[in-house]
Amino acid sequence: MHLSEWYASVVASPAPLMLFLDAWSALLLAAALIVVGAITALTGRWRAGATAVVLGSLGWAVAAAIGGAGVGHVVATPAMALLTALLV
Repeated sequence: MHLSEWYASVVASPAPLMLFLDAWSALLLAAALIVVGAITALTGRWRAGATAVVLGSLGWAVAAAIGGAGVGHVVATPAMALLTALLV
């Protein structure tokens, strides 16, 4: 969802693409890593895909913890991302 919202804003805006070092950019990077990892795992490269998903989930947890309430629930969002990383 975050990637699709970001992509829609990039397509709708004539401004050049800009990413900053903030929680939102970290979430986008983590989401992209999770999506690429899932696609990689589904194409048969399970170890590389699972590693990317775990790293993306850990990045999501860190970004959610840093971002605070603007990203989601302060405790539940990082906890769910960590749980996902542990399960994968």
